[in-house]
Amino acid sequence: MQAKVTMAHVLATAFIAMIFMAGVGEAATNLFYSCHKDLSESFYDKSCPRATAAILDGIKELLSETDDLPADLVRLHFHDCFVRGCDGSVLIESTPNNLAEMDALPNKNSLEGFDVIEKLKTAVEEICPGVVSCADIVALAARDALQLIHKLTILTKRKTSSRLSALDLTLSGPHQTSRLYYPVPLGRRDGVVSISAEASANLPSPLMNFTELVNNFGAQGLSAKDMVVLSGAHTIGDTHCLKIWPRLYNFSSTVKTDPALDPEFAAQLKKRCPIDEPLSREDVLLDATKGGQRFDSLFYKNVLAGKTAFISDSALITDSQGQALVKTLAANPITPFFQEFGAAIVKMGQINVLTGPNGVIRKVCSKI
Repeated sequence: MQAKVTMAHVLATAFIAMIFMAGVGEAATNLFYSCHKDLSESFYDKSCPRATAAILDGIKELLSETDDLPADLVRLHFHDCFVRGCDGSVLIESTPNNLAEMDALPNKNSLEGFDVIEKLKTAVEEICPGVVSCADIVALAARDALQLIHKLTILTKRKTSSRLSALDLTLSGPHQTSRLYYPVPLGRRDGVVSISAEASANLPSPLMNFTELVNNFGAQGLSAKDMVVLSGAHTIGDTHCLKIWPRLYNFSSTVKTDPALDPEFAAQLKKRCPIDEPLSREDVLLDATKGGQRFDSLFYKNVLAGKTAFISDSALITDSQGQALVKTLAANPITPFFQEFGAAIVKMGQINVLTGPNGVIRKVCSKI
């Protein structure tokens, strides 16, 4: 399918090119982790010095029980930050008078990890009541889960079992050994407003094209490069058949199956997601390669090979600058992806944060 070229499209393409030219060629060692003036890694050093360790310990224990945790927590962090900023509002439950973000169409019955954050919050509240925000716990939990799954991947190469005990995960801490590390500036406060319609309006759709994705991320202060890099989180996690069914059977009025899909891969998806089950909630891995649930850059190889679940993933290479970055990230399973991803998620984690006198510290993350 050929898109209609407009002046707006030409200008947007030129703008995107400038963004990429400014950032793609940077060496990983020169990456700069931006930090909001009111946030710092040491924010709780005096008020709750054991908080970060308690969160890390909780993630270690929970990760030994489920492989889905890192994907769930990264997505939860993302969906929180894209609506009203990183204020923990995605965790607030609906009431009879208000439909909250968690029940918006992009989140309902698909966004997970709420119970994990509540468990971590309970543990921290026992140490330091009313000090650590739910928003900070979400950000820390996502980072720690990613680092630990990387450590888990290394260890499983030496073990026959696909799962490890919590003891195995304590062999070394992610802060010292993992090549996937990024700082988490702390000091966010929690919001008290959560509206379903705002989630539907602000979260990116898996049906978006490249320009739409750039505009969506740009509205949050993120660049086209940030968008491509953060899309790499799709190297872990899963979706449901109902989210990809239109791409398989009703792509357009003239084309049934998205031609961007590799034919053999499309056949595999159709076998898992039959044409007569358009609302199936059957799980579909976002990375169906041998890399599976490893956090690596194989996602970008899948993009180049036409083996990704979402239209928005395939869209990353419909722009020449986007394609160039995808090829760069696909060239090595670790660097520069880990460094670039760290820088992008640190930036994302500071979108419209509430600090100082703004916001509150919710003692129960699901309640106002």
